[in-house]
Amino acid sequence: MSKIKLIFDNNCTWEKDYIKELFSLIEYDVICVESNNLINKLDHEDQYINDNSFMILVFSSNIYRYCDILKLVLRIKPIIIVHLSDEFGDKPEYTHLAEHTKLLLHQYCQKNYDYNKYNNIIQIPLGYMTGMFKNKIPKEITLGDNNFALNTKLKPIRERKYKWSFIGEIKQDRRIILNKFSRKIKNKFYGKNITTSDMFNIYNDSIFVPNGRGNVTLDCFRIYEAILSGCIPIIVGNDDELNTIFYYNNDKPPFIMEKTWDNAINKCIYLLKNITELENIQQQNYKWLENKINSIQKLIKDTLTN
Repeated sequence: MSKIKLIFDNNCTWEKDYIKELFSLIEYDVICVESNNLINKLDHEDQYINDNSFMILVFSSNIYRYCDILKLVLRIKPIIIVHLSDEFGDKPEYTHLAEHTKLLLHQYCQKNYDYNKYNNIIQIPLGYMTGMFKNKIPKEITLGDNNFALNTKLKPIRERKYKWSFIGEIKQDRRIILNKFSRKIKNKFYGKNITTSDMFNIYNDSIFVPNGRGNVTLDCFRIYEAILSGCIPIIVGNDDELNTIFYYNNDKPPFIMEKTWDNAINKCIYLLKNITELENIQQQNYKWLENKINSIQKLIKDTLTN
């Protein structure tokens, strides 16, 4: 098999561990490109592309223009492209990269994008912050990188200290959400400027994590960081928005989704009194995300080996 080279835009520091986990079933060399220099570096250093290697390109559309990325894609001919960012949903042209690769993996799902035009575009979960699972206790003795989220041992839900927790800045609807939860459900944790390692420890000691709107969309790293720490994410929105954002190629996740925060809080109160049902929902969420990550890992491996 030809050598595999993964070209990684080092602006994507948040997802570095997550990308390593997604590509953990294959062997590859990493070419990390620093400080907005992806285009220039690969334009002037031919040794990266002239040895018949299979190329993988990981980039953020928050950094590079489509015309520049397209030029690069046409030059290096990547087998797999990972398109990160694009929360604002104003870059539909990036879907056309699917014409020039075998597999296009992308974060976020936007209502106005024509994903159906191609059959090789796959929505991936946003992931988790780099360092969050570093040096955590593994489920068992494992080979490879123990910093991966799926290798981490989680605390049983009955032993968790906090009924709910929220880590992050106050913006959009978050103050209203936290006030509503605080009035109805005690034993909480709220904080900001928490280290990534401590964030895992707090989530691993929590049952629910309410998730408000990010900059634009209801999809947020918090959802997946919570699930991988054994929490249950709580999300509120209308059906149309929820069905679009969490489409996942017709594999909608089992998050707790309600139309109002009052309904969501009542659902949490009910589940806290019905521990077996609560544990089942926790397992459903974890299993969905575990299966999603595993299926992406397998798809990557199959794309590169077939």
